[in-house]
Amino acid sequence: MTSIAEVIKTALGKEKADLVIRDAEVIDVNTKTIFTASIAVKGDRIARVGDVKDLIGEGTLVVDGRGLYAAPGFFDAHMHVESTHLTLTSFAEAALPHGTTSVVIDPHEIANVLGLEGVDMVVEEAKKLPLTVYVMMPSCVPAASPDLETSGAILGSKEVGDKLLTPEIAGLAEVMNFPSVLACDDEVLKKVELAHALKKPVDGHAPLLRGAELDAYLSALILSDHETVSGEEALEKLRKGMYVAAREGTASKNLEDILRAVKEARIDTRHVMLATDDLSPVDLVYEGHVDVLIRKAVELGFDPVEAIQMATINTATYLHVDWDIGSIAPGKVADIVLVDDLEKVVVRRVVAKGVVVAEDGRLIIQLPAYEYPKRAYRTMNVKKVPDENDLAVRVGLKEGIVKARVIGVLDRSLLTQSLTKELEVRDGVVCANPDEDVLYAAVVERHQATGNVGRGFASGFGIPKGALASSIAHDAHNVVGVGASLKDLATAIAQVVEMGGGIAVSINGKVVAAVELPIAGLMTPEDPLTTAEQFLRLSEVVESLGSPLTDPLMTLSFMSLCVIPELKLTDKGLVDVSAMKIVDVVVEGA
Repeated sequence: MTSIAEVIKTALGKEKADLVIRDAEVIDVNTKTIFTASIAVKGDRIARVGDVKDLIGEGTLVVDGRGLYAAPGFFDAHMHVESTHLTLTSFAEAALPHGTTSVVIDPHEIANVLGLEGVDMVVEEAKKLPLTVYVMMPSCVPAASPDLETSGAILGSKEVGDKLLTPEIAGLAEVMNFPSVLACDDEVLKKVELAHALKKPVDGHAPLLRGAELDAYLSALILSDHETVSGEEALEKLRKGMYVAAREGTASKNLEDILRAVKEARIDTRHVMLATDDLSPVDLVYEGHVDVLIRKAVELGFDPVEAIQMATINTATYLHVDWDIGSIAPGKVADIVLVDDLEKVVVRRVVAKGVVVAEDGRLIIQLPAYEYPKRAYRTMNVKKVPDENDLAVRVGLKEGIVKARVIGVLDRSLLTQSLTKELEVRDGVVCANPDEDVLYAAVVERHQATGNVGRGFASGFGIPKGALASSIAHDAHNVVGVGASLKDLATAIAQVVEMGGGIAVSINGKVVAAVELPIAGLMTPEDPLTTAEQFLRLSEVVESLGSPLTDPLMTLSFMSLCVIPELKLTDKGLVDVSAMKIVDVVVEGA
């Protein structure tokens, strides 16, 4: 890190700049204006904005900014790097060329598998990168009560508090267990209070929370939310002082509804941020990152400077780091994106921590390597690989019809419906009905070798044959699967276990496609392009099954998230999220 003295001396002309961007149109997110100026950088800091001719020396790298707009580096307000299935280093390789220079990450996916070890791995990897990574301490590991699911770790208030004391942790990650907040659960509130005592922000997670319950949640000073799904909900939260992250990921696309409401209400956007939350490697590599969200905000009618504010200074202000980052100003971290079209947000050059790291969509530097320890590769601890019999829902009835609870998945949403369907019983086994879009569903515990298998049914996947299985099952990340037959479901699950984690597709009892994710069963050490190509091929096979969902694999990965209504499946059974309890699959006729 560059010393303050070096930056001061450069600003005064006593030392030459290391980098100068000449005559760019500077986007000032502090005043919502654009002005022509040059930018001088010393080390990783901006030293002067204005006339910098006297700061150019023999060793100064000069970048021509004429005809380009200089914006602060883009900032993702909330994401899980594990959802890209890339390591943090590979993610940086893909995201930096799109102008992303800062991210707020919640590593609760790897923490649910590896506990504090997983958090430490991510923290150590982040230290080596030109990408600025604000690591939040996972608050909900597991996401819900151990009575409802089995995770690889339990992080209580002591573990969370000890970690919050370290400077590498920026705050407390999303408090997903909002029912426990409203119930004044001592353990949950201790974590929140510890963060407040350290003056560190607390991220929220409050889908559909409104009225008095929202007020109660806000009373814990949990002041952000990325789970807002409607414009009306967003306006209420903004008016009550919350920072709302308009989310546009792969499975959840709420940005348009939120921003349309904000635009129509003509309200100040200082508390609006942009976030991806969960983004597939295909979308990241082939579409982009925060630049995509800014572009959509502009398409919705927002002034480009205002859209860039949402993706820069607003998030920095929420995190209490706007003194250090988030705008182009003297003393700030030199994260600068040169864009040649404010409407289309075409990124031409990216400067991260004072270094030109990308040009015209290509990374031009070599990122330092990080090797995950062997422990990260040994996370598939299954007592028994289940066969067809283990996955069947059995009842006392030999033959007949029963009414069963069925998880109704929704496209582009983490929400599910609690459906009731009539299903046939044959030889004491409740049968799926693929013709009516009812599939077998299962979750197999893979952390503690308990032998737990959650069994149920799901609707909405729309596949008449085959099965999908994955070790990505938010947030406990057991092995989740759905299938038209028990044979295919068992085959796909067995393949995931054999690979040490990943995703598998089976048809007629044979594996027809698979991607290995050996790091915690969530990530691959492969480069971004290779990973994206693997997932494209996998998606083509899944698409051939006929699912109407935008991303069936991403939807499958959230079918176990038992803190988002209405009905979810974990290794311990079917969960009624509103009641926070395990319920029977069969409700009538058994």
